[in-house]
Amino acid sequence: MNYALASWFISYLLNAFTWLFLEEVPHKFNVPRVGPDAPFTTRLQEGIRLMSSPRGIGWSHEPTHALRPSPHPSTTRTQFVVRQLFHALVYLSALSLIGSTYIQQQSCFKYGGPSAGDPMYGLTRRSLNVIAFGVCAVSLLSMLYCVVTATVVAFRMATPQECPPFFGSPVHSSTLRGFWGKTWHQLLRSVVSPYGRSLAGGVLRFQQGSIPYSLIQCYTAFFITGLLHEISDTMTRQPEDRTLGFGSSLTFFLLQPVGITIESVVIYIYQSQFRGGSKSWEKFVDFVWVASWLVWCGPIFIDAIVSSRLTDYEN
Repeated sequence: MNYALASWFISYLLNAFTWLFLEEVPHKFNVPRVGPDAPFTTRLQEGIRLMSSPRGIGWSHEPTHALRPSPHPSTTRTQFVVRQLFHALVYLSALSLIGSTYIQQQSCFKYGGPSAGDPMYGLTRRSLNVIAFGVCAVSLLSMLYCVVTATVVAFRMATPQECPPFFGSPVHSSTLRGFWGKTWHQLLRSVVSPYGRSLAGGVLRFQQGSIPYSLIQCYTAFFITGLLHEISDTMTRQPEDRTLGFGSSLTFFLLQPVGITIESVVIYIYQSQFRGGSKSWEKFVDFVWVASWLVWCGPIFIDAIVSSRLTDYEN
């Protein structure tokens, strides 16, 4: 709970700074804008709606290109609620199964245990550690999202079309950029992106779409993401554990733009030398690359979570 509260609080502070000093306050699509002259209660309601949609669904800052399509307009509330609750049970089952049969059995997921990437595990078990952690993380977040969206739709606080899937399609995971930009959840995109745009375009005056602009935006976004997770880790840990695992989350997220940079250079060189349509074996190599990268650096983030006792069932 402390981890989630810390993440939400910091995200709201970053959004508040963005909308006060960096960019225009987002507005709802197909709805008259609420101006500064509107009644206080109206502006308060608009602010609550905006804060309740971290991905900006239905707002002017919605990353439409990064999200999976919303449910079809013909989807009724009853159909949506039933489907979301069913999916929540599926995710709960996966979480319970993997948690009881693997996570609880491995000492690397217990507070004070070895690293998830300890050499004693070897490549196979290291990979299993990362996969098990990833499946549990996806299952937990998806389950919570299904329950929340089923509730708000059932009580007519939102429509099914305002609740697109939480995670994107695995098809986009053939590159690190696609994995982080489309497959993984986009809760922090609207939080961190304005700072990258402001630094690259507003401060350093690079042209939008240029390579320096893209790199600065990417590195800034992951730096803020890592900092946010680092603060959440610290607030979750016991006072005597504050220095344990310190810097792990920030290190993990700072490695991601490095991987994206390497990936972009390799793709550019390869495509400039070997022109032609994409081959199936190339796509396979792409997925192997992404999986290998996450297996290599994933234990860094896992260790940060474990040091916060978020995976220690006994505690």
